[in-house]
Amino acid sequence: MQLRFGRHSSRRRDRLKEPPLNARQRTTQSPPTSRARSTAPSATKRAGKRPSKPPAKKAPPAPPTPAPRPAKTPSHAAIRDGHAAHASAAIAHLSRVDARLADIIARIGPYRPTLSRDPFRTLAFAIVNQQISMAAADKIFARVRGLCPRGRLSAAVIAQCDVAALRGVGLSNQKAGYMRDLAQHFVDGRLSASQLRRWSDEEAIAALTDVRGIGRWTAEMLLMFCLGRPDVWPVDDLGIQRAGAALLGRDERLGKAELEALAEPWRPYRSFAAWYLWRHREGAAMVGTALQQ
Repeated sequence: MQLRFGRHSSRRRDRLKEPPLNARQRTTQSPPTSRARSTAPSATKRAGKRPSKPPAKKAPPAPPTPAPRPAKTPSHAAIRDGHAAHASAAIAHLSRVDARLADIIARIGPYRPTLSRDPFRTLAFAIVNQQISMAAADKIFARVRGLCPRGRLSAAVIAQCDVAALRGVGLSNQKAGYMRDLAQHFVDGRLSASQLRRWSDEEAIAALTDVRGIGRWTAEMLLMFCLGRPDVWPVDDLGIQRAGAALLGRDERLGKAELEALAEPWRPYRSFAAWYLWRHREGAAMVGTALQQ
């Protein structure tokens, strides 16, 4: 009798005839079904589609930037200390690079400029002081301050004064217009103490000379004696032109180009050199506005 085995029985018999696999063969030989699964392209690849990526997480919104606090007007002590800190380095530099300046500095002594801390007040006095004596300017300026509550000069109050009111305290018609324009620049934000302290020298000069009655010389005096800028060189100043000529032993005033060349070694402390040349030429009478406490 011939025995018949089913398909599964035959496969089992063949498997029994094969020798057993050792451990290495079991680890290196993979079943045929696994190879078939690994080599067959997936349905996603056959369709030409890429597997979808999980949505990217959105970064949390940045916290809002706090609004900057308005800059405070520096105190008299802060202005004085800032000038003193620059003065020591300035005197050492000027004395080292120019023996003529070193002699002037030694004879005049410490750097003691006349300072102001309020840009609006300084500019307002500069307008009042145009083409009149210092004594007359002091009297008129006191009357201008009298238009404001408690005598404290205010751009908002001056901007509201008409020309007749300003003329009533001693200003000319032209100066009254200058004063109103200056006050309006501070009221509407075209000028402010914080902006002037933040701008570069040339940016500040450009903004200041936009005011009627304010020229480059007045702007430079503000930079030197209110904002404390160390490297301003006012070549339009008559006293500087004469002092520069005296320093070189000449009788005629120096021109702008000659003054620029003369002061080039004095950088970055030309403001200090200008002050010493003024004192050397004009004595104790100095430009600037006295600080009111």
